[in-house]
Amino acid sequence: MNSKTGQLLLLLILTLSLVSCAMTSGEADIPSLPRNPQAAENNVRLGVIYMQQGKMPLASTKFKRALAQDPNSSLVYWTNAVFEEKLGEVKTAEKYFRKAVQLNKNDSEAHNNFGAFLCRQGRVDEALEEFELAVKNPLYQTPEFAYTNAGVCLVQQNDSARAREYFHKALEINSNNATALYQMALLNYGEGRYVRAQDYLQRLSGQARNNPKVLWLCAATERQLGNFAEANRCKLQLRKNFPLSREADRLP
Repeated sequence: MNSKTGQLLLLLILTLSLVSCAMTSGEADIPSLPRNPQAAENNVRLGVIYMQQGKMPLASTKFKRALAQDPNSSLVYWTNAVFEEKLGEVKTAEKYFRKAVQLNKNDSEAHNNFGAFLCRQGRVDEALEEFELAVKNPLYQTPEFAYTNAGVCLVQQNDSARAREYFHKALEINSNNATALYQMALLNYGEGRYVRAQDYLQRLSGQARNNPKVLWLCAATERQLGNFAEANRCKLQLRKNFPLSREADRLP
């Protein structure tokens, strides 16, 4: 998979949220086409673009064409799985995820995204198994993503001790992992360790700091430390850049 496709698929996963849609999707809609792996990958890329644009019928067409053009591709199956979950077709999504990891047991992206799916279904133990399978592959280029996803999954279960272990592993691989840094800051803030929370927040750089959740946590942490000038700076930036956000509403 080339880097451009990888970036698009990462964007797809980062912005995934379940929605209710009138349209449905399923194997009955898969067309009959000659096998063409390159065309299948191109259609996956187009499907991601259309999905990001909210053009769901067009995205559905591209994903289904990809499935017909390369029915032996793990990539094609797990991207179809992500799309099916987007439509709210959870059973079909799981079937596609399982087919993806069956086709290629070394597809770490498939395992990682299947794990994230299982976590969203509340199946934490199964999710952690998939994340561990993802990082077992020595050729996986971004294992910090799987470790971070595992940590986030455990945070949602209020298991902060195990979550920290996974975030630490992610940061050992990539010390600039924005999600892991934010989550560690949030955990420390919740435990009253404000200096540690501040340290993790300060390690965030650039665009990662210009985020409503990060700015709210910055304001709250600096206020607890008595750094009112810095707290006000974060508050002003939050109100200016994200005036309609939930975090802006939560400001004192």
